[in-house]
Amino acid sequence: MQAMRRMLVGVLVLAAQTVHAQHEDGAAIYDQHCATCHAMPPDKTIPPRAVLAAMAPNAVVEALTTGNMRVQGAPLTNEQRVAVAEYLTGGTVTAAVNSFSQGMCENISPMSEPMTGQQWTGWSPDERNQRAQLA
Repeated sequence: MQAMRRMLVGVLVLAAQTVHAQHEDGAAIYDQHCATCHAMPPDKTIPPRAVLAAMAPNAVVEALTTGNMRVQGAPLTNEQRVAVAEYLTGGTVTAAVNSFSQGMCENISPMSEPMTGQQWTGWSPDERNQRAQLA
């Protein structure tokens, strides 16, 4: 029983050190890449750190990956983006955000020739603005 307690304490200490190290990395990455604008925003379009802290961790990663901050987040690895998000929000990223495989069509058919068949170029295919198109 004593050995089991020692092992459990060791695992908990190791986990705490890992979380602490990850937050340190997130802090360093934030200071190097983000704090220039977000610590003291030069204009109102840049959210301050307090606003970022209120966001969901996945939202921060998405902003750095595909959102408004994708250019600034491009030099960062996925692990660095996750570390920054978890550091800022104090939460945990729950899933791999940088995956475009879910929700995508499995079989994508090639686009048809746009200049053949009926064409829909505006409100209506004819000058009377009839919103029906013959098949």
